[in-house]
Amino acid sequence: MRPSRCVTNSGKIGQTKVKRYWPGKALEWADDADEDIDLRTARISLDRAFPKDDDSDIPLKDDRRLRRLSQTRENKEELRAYHRRIRQAEIVSTEEEEPLENEESEEESEDEQMGAAMVKPVFIPKSQRDTIAKLERLEELEEEERQLEELVKKRLEACKIETRHVVVEEIEKEEHVEKPLNEEANIEDVDTDDELNEAEEYESWENREIGRIKRDGEERDARLKDKESADDIIQSAGKDDIDSRDFSEPTGEDKMDKSIPPKVMQVKHFGRSGRTKWTHLVNEDTTDWNAP
Repeated sequence: MRPSRCVTNSGKIGQTKVKRYWPGKALEWADDADEDIDLRTARISLDRAFPKDDDSDIPLKDDRRLRRLSQTRENKEELRAYHRRIRQAEIVSTEEEEPLENEESEEESEDEQMGAAMVKPVFIPKSQRDTIAKLERLEELEEEERQLEELVKKRLEACKIETRHVVVEEIEKEEHVEKPLNEEANIEDVDTDDELNEAEEYESWENREIGRIKRDGEERDARLKDKESADDIIQSAGKDDIDSRDFSEPTGEDKMDKSIPPKVMQVKHFGRSGRTKWTHLVNEDTTDWNAP
């Protein structure tokens, strides 16, 4: 569809965009047309109900339309008087009810403001909406779980009380059995013969002390002998030459004269994977002639 052309107020030719038609949506010009039709129908009905006063010399008895018009005017005046009386009664009742209505309107306005501030519409997908049956089922399950928890708590408390009684009974039985045995053992463990043979006890203690002193002397002599024998071994070995050693002297393969084998074999680790390629920097030309 090509856009239509129109002439603007400045005289220039422009283009008007044709809006797309959406099924089920009223067009903008349709609303204006409906309003014009409503106004016209309202004006016609008012003209019919309340026609204008026309100065005419035609007698009413000769024209039925004029008689009908006069009756309409009379009915109109009666209706006006009736509505005037009703209006006065409404004004009186309105003045009496006005304070109450003001209070109610203030409360309603406050409620509406609170509701407007608190309520916020939120879209909930259908899959996440909870039905009444689901909510009731959840409440029943919660009630059953709560009852089961209470039952379990009661059973645990009963088991604790019963276990406590059993433990107390077992302890009382053990004490009843062990008490006579402990009394007999205490009587047998008491030794009161120390004061009867003081001379013998003193003699045995003296013998034990002499034996302890003798053992300590023997152990001390043995340690001294071991120390003297170690000193004799050191002295017999002579003076240690560790201070006069040359730690830089060659050892192992370094003691060999490497000038005897051929020149090819005069490299380190000859015949191995880790052998060196160069013998010495003095014997090799390492000059890079391509360097600037």
